[in-house]
Amino acid sequence: MAKKKSEKTLEALIARLEEIASTIQDGQVGLEDSIKLYEEGKQIAQECNERLSAIQKKLEMINPSELKDDDETPSSDDDNFHDLGRDNPILLA
Repeated sequence: MAKKKSEKTLEALIARLEEIASTIQDGQVGLEDSIKLYEEGKQIAQECNERLSAIQKKLEMINPSELKDDDETPSSDDDNFHDLGRDNPILLA
């Protein structure tokens, strides 16, 4: 039998992470549930980071010269990307 793909897309993981952050920040749940959601969010964030690293490695293999130039001279867009989620409690862990 063919193996059913149960892995969520990166976009679905990010959407869930945003949902968790919003729920915690809005105070919609109690402390214990917030901790459970925080732990779930931390796992999702780790998985997203791993996937993004794998994607970056693939891109480096496909076109190493263009990515190398970007690494040597980061643009202001790169700085903005690193600032995303700075105040997000899930991403602070």
